Amino acid sequence: MANRLKKNLMLAAMLAVFASCLMSCSRQEGVFIVYDSAGSASNPTKKSFAQVRSLETIFKGSVLAYDPPSGIGVITYPYSDSPDGTASYELAMYRNGLIDPLSIEGKQFPAARIEFESSQPIIYFVERNQDLNKSVLNKTTSDGASRTMVGSADLGATIPFVTSSGGVYFINSSNELVYDNGKPTIVMALPAGLSAKRMSLSVKNATILILASVSQANKTNTSLYSIKLADASPQLASIDINVMDFTYSEVLSTAFYAKSSTTGGQDQVYAYNLSTSENSVIFQDMVERISVSPKGNYIAYATRATDLQPAQSIWIYSLGTSLKAQLTTNTRLTGHIFWQNGEDAMIYTENSASIGADSENTTLTYRLNFDIDEEGE
Repeated sequence: MANRLKKNLMLAAMLAVFASCLMSCSRQEGVFIVYDSAGSASNPTKKSFAQVRSLETIFKGSVLAYDPPSGIGVITYPYSDSPDGTASYELAMYRNGLIDPLSIEGKQFPAARIEFESSQPIIYFVERNQDLNKSVLNKTTSDGASRTMVGSADLGATIPFVTSSGGVYFINSSNELVYDNGKPTIVMALPAGLSAKRMSLSVKNATILILASVSQANKTNTSLYSIKLADASPQLASIDINVMDFTYSEVLSTAFYAKSSTTGGQDQVYAYNLSTSENSVIFQDMVERISVSPKGNYIAYATRATDLQPAQSIWIYSLGTSLKAQLTTNTRLTGHIFWQNGEDAMIYTENSASIGADSENTTLTYRLNFDIDEEGE
């Protein structure tokens, strides 16, 4: 009880600092350059993508998941209640700018994988459980009052999963795709040598998308696959190889993915329609992570660091006009880019110190405040 009271007092102090920071850390960035689809900075084809934008620090810690329609996120933030000042971490809900701690805590959470559905009072998360010496997929209620182990794997192993109507699809320690809504059901076995990294679900097409690495002949390649759940005997189908990251739009029934260049040039971003199986290149850049907006109008992406461009930056691409614009520079992104408030803001975490030092992670919101003049009149 004393520790909980102490943490709540520390949280109140953090929120006070946060409120002060919003006044001092918000900065207007002004008009920024818009590039044509070929990426020519010297000869932009349009005047303006947005007239005013602001970048605000909202809390110290990491955003692990965010649901744009509800405005609810799950975060981890540092606190310390030990005599030697050692930092620990706690999971919390982030609602409308307020941090609501969950009754879940531990040093393993900076690397946690989180997913939840705002319509369901359930949160799924992966922890590196030192007591069990395993990576564990747990589910808990949104108030953090209970915790149930759903699956496990070797300590440090990834347990890819995606939520679905109160249940969850995940890859178990036997490399099987499993659906669990209180009772586990094996959907299919995955091929030996395939190591899944991340999953997404197309409800409209009843399809699982899986980003996975495959080791063959002493070579490892990361590919994007699909599994049609409605088939009598679901099969793993390859969409493309050399894939670095992907994002899925339920509105467009389309997976957007970044395919690495094999010649040392720019990477390509593809649009793959799950309903028609049509696949096409939409733009090129040095792309590492991508995130499509809720309405399917924009893609936010982080550039891949190269020898010539060692610092990452965040860009936005308009699917309707094929315009793209740079939003940030020198951004050390950790995790994914999430969309807020429909399509007028993004939330993401960057690291201001050494990689992996969660106490130095800062979560920011980038408000686009669109005043779009994409016709260049």
